[in-house]
Amino acid sequence: MQNIFGKRRSAIKIAGIYILIGVLWVALTDYLIGLFVKDIETFVEYEILKAWMFIIVTGIILYKLISRDFKKIEQLHEERECVIKTLQESKKRNRTLLSLIPDTIYRIDSKGIFLDSNFPGHQNIFLLSTDIIGKKINDALPAQIAKDTMMYVRRALQTNTLQIHEFNLSVDGEIRFYEARILANEKKEVTVTVRDFTEKRQSEELTSVQQRQLMQADKMA
Repeated sequence: MQNIFGKRRSAIKIAGIYILIGVLWVALTDYLIGLFVKDIETFVEYEILKAWMFIIVTGIILYKLISRDFKKIEQLHEERECVIKTLQESKKRNRTLLSLIPDTIYRIDSKGIFLDSNFPGHQNIFLLSTDIIGKKINDALPAQIAKDTMMYVRRALQTNTLQIHEFNLSVDGEIRFYEARILANEKKEVTVTVRDFTEKRQSEELTSVQQRQLMQADKMA
């Protein structure tokens, strides 16, 4: 809107300058010619010459004014292209950094609809298809897990605090353990970072079993 007003103001400015020059030119030249020239034929010749001079002078002035505005437009266009290029490079860098993160990242709105996702190096844990944009959590997770996840999403939006949700899923016949960190942002949506900690859980369980076996061995000794 501001750009439209700027263009309109520039056009009004050029038209105003043209009208002012035209009025002053006609008034002054007619007065001077009438003051010094009394012969009709000479008066007509001067009027024709005056008209040609007016066309040439105003043409040069209009050219200068329009060229100046075009330079401003070109400068603004170059600045815009520079900003777009910078944003694209920043987006590319961010995507590259995200690709190095082993976690799965989702953007989900307050209704539980997937807005964006990033799952480099491994398959999307929620759906066999990577095309989840526009789908709901209920379409991606078992009913109870989806219900619990939405509870944490709403809580994150209401309290603006980090919510941690642990759950497990059967993937290819194997139980996998996941931790979802849910954090609200300013657009009434949340960023969900999901980490697979199955190996960690299995390692903890194995350590626990080994400790119990050692305790039992000590008791029997």
